[in-house]
Amino acid sequence: MLEQSELNGAVYNTYEKLENGKMKLITSSVSLNTVTFGKPEKIIIHRKLGMDEILVERPALKAYAVYLHNKFMYVVEPSEEDLQGDELFYYNYGTAIIDGKETPYLIQNDPPVGCDLLPNYKEFHLPPVLSGYPYDRTFTYEKGLIALLGSLPATYTDRYKRPINAGAIKYQKYYPVTIDNVKTKFYQLANTEEPFPIVVLLNSQSNPTPYACIDLEPGYTKEELDIAESFDAYYKEDTPRGGKHYLVRVSLDNDVFKYRISEHLEVQVNCQITFYGINGIMLNKNPTETDFSNYTIVGHNTIAIDNTSYPDGVSELVAELEEANKRLGTTGKSTALRQYDIDSDESHADFVAMLRLYNIDIKPFIKEIPENMLPWVLAEYTSNIIPARLKHIDNRQGVPYLVYLALKIIKNREGIISD
Repeated sequence: MLEQSELNGAVYNTYEKLENGKMKLITSSVSLNTVTFGKPEKIIIHRKLGMDEILVERPALKAYAVYLHNKFMYVVEPSEEDLQGDELFYYNYGTAIIDGKETPYLIQNDPPVGCDLLPNYKEFHLPPVLSGYPYDRTFTYEKGLIALLGSLPATYTDRYKRPINAGAIKYQKYYPVTIDNVKTKFYQLANTEEPFPIVVLLNSQSNPTPYACIDLEPGYTKEELDIAESFDAYYKEDTPRGGKHYLVRVSLDNDVFKYRISEHLEVQVNCQITFYGINGIMLNKNPTETDFSNYTIVGHNTIAIDNTSYPDGVSELVAELEEANKRLGTTGKSTALRQYDIDSDESHADFVAMLRLYNIDIKPFIKEIPENMLPWVLAEYTSNIIPARLKHIDNRQGVPYLVYLALKIIKNREGIISD
């Protein structure tokens, strides 16, 4: 379908495409010179919130027709009272040719007509923003899972695995969003029943968690099921296509995207995960931490450490930064220390505190700090402020833990490593 949601706005083509055995929904903007438009008719779509039926008005003919799930149902002659409270959407409706294929269009501008194709009224597809792509069932969740993941960023996702704006759904509007931009939390959505499951950002730069998801994909063997069942897990559930999910515990410092165990079995760590709640069951409130390092790493966010030796001049730079920020009265120190008052997870508090110090106290002076010294400067600056722990002097990839953490923050902030 071709859709233009506002006058003089971009025209988008939405269609299905089979990729790697899965049907995906593709939406891309199109140039009007690549489209041959058939003759349009001005129409008005009438919709009442909470109703599946829609009414299509053809003003030129003073005709009305009811459609359900894209299929023509019957012609009606509604009274003014029947139309009260309708939400109205105005479009030019017709049939176009793009890439050699006929497709319906719903656009705001008057199109340049290039052929004699007429609108198809035997069926009528709402534009994607009004129809959405729901599942044919609703989803509910275990209280234990809500307690575990409640504070994590989450939103609904459609059957094409596209996150959608949770706030707009109550108005039956379906706007795709990126998971990084959502403001809603899992607990705010998990107690409602919608025909959309919930996608959760398990880990992010500002909020690393000890969670990972073992994904047992449809078509798995008994041996793969036995492997998946052998891991200590918080929770497990079924997926709509016949797979299984297991929520397991991993190290907070794990920055691997995911691990591949076998053909139908993988572990997703720094990913967005869709939870369905189907036959969901809590298994263990406090499972043991699982190490997946013996399995194949997929999309590993490698942190290259160019300088593993303490550079000359770091202490002097740190002293200058401390003096400059004291003179300026910056809030980096107080903001960083405040995290330890509200966070029971010391590793998470370290990460957030260092991130805040980097943003508030270090970045204004970043041009004056040699690139190879920056992680060492951030680590030492941070160590002079946050509570000391033995973990801080442990080595990671040949450098102290705080230096490793500093480089991870710097690379993420530069967009070199994806969350």
